[in-house]
Amino acid sequence: MIWIALAGTWYPLFHLPGQDSTHWTRICPPVEGCSLEFSGEVRSVAQKGKWHRVLLDVTHVSLEGQQQNATGKLLVYVPADEEEPVFEGKMITFQGNPVPVPPSSDPYGFDWRRYLFVRGVSYQVFLKEGPVIRDSRSVWRSTMAKARLQVQGSLDQLIAEPQARQLLSAIMLGARDEMGEEVSQAYQASGAVHILAVSGLHVGLVAGMALFLVSFLWPSRRHSWIVVLPVILLVWAYVFLTGAADSALRAGVLFSFLLLGRAMKRYGEGLNLLAGAVLLLLLLDPFMIFHVGFQLSVLAVAGILVLQPLIFQSWLPPGRVSRFFWNLTAVTLAAQAATLVVSLYYFHQMPVYFMLSGLFVVPLSGMLLGSGWIVVLLQLIAGQWALWFGWIPEMIARLMNALVFGIASLPGSISAGWSPAVWWTVLVPVILVTGLYAIRYRGKGVLIGALALSLGLVLDVGNLLYKRTISDWGIIRRQGEGIELMVRHQGSCLLMDLSGERSGVELVQLPGYGTTWLAPANLDLDFGFVSKRGKVLTTCSDTLSWGSLALAPDHVAIGKPDLAMRQPLPESLILPYGIRFRDRLEWEELPVSHRIDLRDHGYWTQSIEDCSDQIRDGGL
Repeated sequence: MIWIALAGTWYPLFHLPGQDSTHWTRICPPVEGCSLEFSGEVRSVAQKGKWHRVLLDVTHVSLEGQQQNATGKLLVYVPADEEEPVFEGKMITFQGNPVPVPPSSDPYGFDWRRYLFVRGVSYQVFLKEGPVIRDSRSVWRSTMAKARLQVQGSLDQLIAEPQARQLLSAIMLGARDEMGEEVSQAYQASGAVHILAVSGLHVGLVAGMALFLVSFLWPSRRHSWIVVLPVILLVWAYVFLTGAADSALRAGVLFSFLLLGRAMKRYGEGLNLLAGAVLLLLLLDPFMIFHVGFQLSVLAVAGILVLQPLIFQSWLPPGRVSRFFWNLTAVTLAAQAATLVVSLYYFHQMPVYFMLSGLFVVPLSGMLLGSGWIVVLLQLIAGQWALWFGWIPEMIARLMNALVFGIASLPGSISAGWSPAVWWTVLVPVILVTGLYAIRYRGKGVLIGALALSLGLVLDVGNLLYKRTISDWGIIRRQGEGIELMVRHQGSCLLMDLSGERSGVELVQLPGYGTTWLAPANLDLDFGFVSKRGKVLTTCSDTLSWGSLALAPDHVAIGKPDLAMRQPLPESLILPYGIRFRDRLEWEELPVSHRIDLRDHGYWTQSIEDCSDQIRDGGL
């Protein structure tokens, strides 16, 4: 087991992006101002404003007319106003200068560079004009792309209400890019965002419908290969039709194992099947273990398999209806308990009323998925019938949206501002497992160990709650919103627009920020211990000023960093012209890769009295 664990640890190191000698960065290293010619297969396409974001599998790269076979991935931004659209599976050729994906400029936002890196992408390129599009190389990928467009076109014809159509597209096809920001935030706040990602619920319903249909045609061979193999093919066709997300791949492998066992008359434990699915996927793509969707999907299924029976058996309500809803409650509690710490670590917030969404939204999503696919298939067979029954999925979608918006509008629907340590993700499962083991097998020593670990966790939670009551600030560049001043106080957040584009005050729920006030910089206000008057903002004895004030030094001094790493400073760090690091009595000057003049955007001063301890310790 130790050797297996070591092999699994080292295996991803041999699949790092750029390690292969045929990777395009090895053949033609990207140089600033040097344009390269790329050819490759389109793997996925997403609409982002005025751009089509294309993930490309590079097949050839050429420099100065010399073309060579190559591998690797590249993120390509194609103008959305091009006449000829780019589809998945198509081969494209273009010239461009790839640049590294920039780091996230928002400390509380989504780390886009890390998201791309674990998927093998480190460079991106923006095209001024569309690429040359050639015939498809991958028949199945282009076929699935055309089928997805056809289903989307059917939904556009059958579903009139925009938000209902967006919900159907997300649940049936995993097309969350089409969903509006208002609807997406409502599903996050209600704790029902998981139904928008194609997972075991969706794949299981499709497999069940296919199994029922094929078994109806051949009732005497319900458990034979002639029934199982078509169902497995249909399951994987649906997985690739929806874009083959991490949760969909996990569900596809898991249901394939279940169906193969059905044909072989062999049935395994749920955890063993889940472990087998995880092992197979990680052998194909070891970096999938770093995908957030994959982690949450596996943890949710493991929690349902382990915790749901214990929760359900703790109380057996009378009647079938009450048992049905109690079973849904047990599933929701098990999945939420298994994914809670990881969700807090990545998203810094927790939906408070997730129980309500689990009781109503989950069964409605199954009805919506089934009725949606039935109506789409009816349109292919008999279009008039689809028009007659199209109101059914639209009505269910409207009801789901109404319930979600109602739950999200409840007071305190999101508990935000959580920033747990990484070791929480290990400690909490250990506490749960040891606690359940001690209760079931009456192990007193194990129970004492679990209680001791729980005490340490409670103390750290208390420390985290205390930190939420302290005011802190920062100047950030929020994605798509320009430069803003961020002030946190007692779990709430204030974002002041320094660009002058915002005119009014708005209270919203922002991922990573929680309850957030959006305000223009020219507005005078009081926010807890923070007061803003004119172009001066104060909190306790600290003062932030901006405008025409000038800075005396050309450099600023901050706490000692790890000088050995020599990493470029993030864009979110606002500094004038340069930076000086103090190492004991020596000063070392390093350049700043992203420079923003504080005389235009503000600077922060702190009184000497409040920092006397830090100054004595060499911290400033």
